[in-house]
Amino acid sequence: PFRRKALFFMAWRSQTSRRYLRPHPHGSSQLSGPSSLTRSWPGFATAAAAKALLARRAWRFALLSACTMLWMLPSALPTSHSTAWMPLATGRRTLVAMSSVPHAAGQAVRAQDISSRSMNDGDILANLKANNGWRRTDMGAGGNCLFLSIAMQIQVEDVGRLASSSPDWAQVLGADVTAQWAGMSAPSRASWLRRTAMADEEGFIKELQAFRRTGEPLPSYHAWRLRELYKDMAEEFISSGITDLGAGISSWNLPAVYQRVRELAGTTSDADVLDFALKHAGQYIAITGREGNWAGSSEMAALARAFDRPMLAFGNNWVTQDAIQLTKRENSEVQWEVLPYFEALVPDGRQVGVPVRVFQTNGGGHYQMLQEKPK
Repeated sequence: PFRRKALFFMAWRSQTSRRYLRPHPHGSSQLSGPSSLTRSWPGFATAAAAKALLARRAWRFALLSACTMLWMLPSALPTSHSTAWMPLATGRRTLVAMSSVPHAAGQAVRAQDISSRSMNDGDILANLKANNGWRRTDMGAGGNCLFLSIAMQIQVEDVGRLASSSPDWAQVLGADVTAQWAGMSAPSRASWLRRTAMADEEGFIKELQAFRRTGEPLPSYHAWRLRELYKDMAEEFISSGITDLGAGISSWNLPAVYQRVRELAGTTSDADVLDFALKHAGQYIAITGREGNWAGSSEMAALARAFDRPMLAFGNNWVTQDAIQLTKRENSEVQWEVLPYFEALVPDGRQVGVPVRVFQTNGGGHYQMLQEKPK
């Protein structure tokens, strides 16, 4: 949290420094900004004098910024931990202690072979490229970025398999989607994927309602996915001021929002999580189903089950973790390999095809496609 505050301060300070000294529209340099700024600097007869002071202060700030960035650089090697703490979801999740964690390719990894370190986006991408040859591709900004990043990784056979899996899915998807998929643009595919994710989430809620009626305990998959849905709902509602989950928290204060989600995920009982999800799921699905609204781990879990394709998300994720998890590689020039911060597996071992991969930039908010270098 302190490092994030330092970054926020540096970004704000640089913006305010640029704001107060701008080129005058008629060619001469003049001090601009709030009038209180000039009143607080008596004795400056010319803009040049004020500019000189700003320049000196800018040099001091640059030196402080450089020292701060050097301090924030990760160590040369990851620091080992006796217990592996591996997050089980994206966008919004909590950390879960595990004796072993899943590798990106699906095999188990021993806890003693897991380490963590602070890494920026450049470090993570360099590691993914060196180990797997993956590169990121930005498919578009805005709230559709997750679905845009997934769109071109879903193949015609994936769509055909889903459409033929049941009459209900055939009705949701439409009769011509399989024939049209190859020629669809990424934005059109993204819209269709959002509808697919929402339909699967609606089905998931109906399954939870059935378990509630019969009193049966939730299977492990449903218990895991329910927690992911709850954390996504908590982040959405806190950020939007819906329900009392975010009481006393400003929606613009993202670190506070993230901290509240962590607290709720760690302290809310399974029974209360189920109660909340069943009460508010319809509201959440209506919000997330709107074109352009942000989506996260719950929607990746929905698409993983719909297409029988695992979903892997790499990068930092400030909602749930402060460090990147890595696994040790044997007989490799690159000793450590970055693990995904979220992995949505396919239930009942129905996996078909390779995992879908996305990269989350700057610890949250924007997704990009991860793909192998074109041959």
